Amino acid sequence: MKRLLKTSKIIVLSFIFVLFFASFIVAVDPGYRDCPYDDCPYDSEVYDLTEEQEEDLVFMYEEEKMARDLYAAFNEEWNARIFENISQSEENHMAAIARLLDKYDLEKPDLDPGEFNNQELAELYQELLEKGLTSYEDALEVGKTVEIIDIEDLETKAARATPDVETVFMNLLNGSYNHLAAFERQLESDVARNGEFRRDNDRGNRRGGGNSRRFDE
Repeated sequence: MKRLLKTSKIIVLSFIFVLFFASFIVAVDPGYRDCPYDDCPYDSEVYDLTEEQEEDLVFMYEEEKMARDLYAAFNEEWNARIFENISQSEENHMAAIARLLDKYDLEKPDLDPGEFNNQELAELYQELLEKGLTSYEDALEVGKTVEIIDIEDLETKAARATPDVETVFMNLLNGSYNHLAAFERQLESDVARNGEFRRDNDRGNRRGGGNSRRFDE
């Protein structure tokens, strides 16, 4: 009996030690829990980026920002859960690229919502914003357009990126495919199936209703 109690005590103490050590790792490295990769690209080899690769990183940061700003504006206008959720996801995409910018000592654009250094993105933002504020259906169509553009750009830039950047871009690409599918499902459920567009199908009960789901990509 004494041997059993002693063994149990050792097991409990070992468990406490493991928990303490794990919490210490997380505390000293805030990115420990954030990196979704087996071989974290933020801690891997630092490559010599070409000028084109540096420009790709900055451009994709601004493109993800464009998506976030658009969806945030549409959520404010239409009070739709799908835009609220995916806007937060785009914020996560921006954070992922920001960590690569930090890794390579590249300046992260410090811009207010709706502002862009890239003139092409600035003009595209205004065009898509105007369309998406016309109607909720148009806003969902804009969401599809944004994700298609994002997918094409991520694929192109991942193909010429360094291994660490490619890993991050491919992960973001999966998220963009999920977002595109979400916008398509929302349009099909509200427009095609019902024969008319009903905004409240998405909005539903903020505590659980509606057709859209949570997006964490």
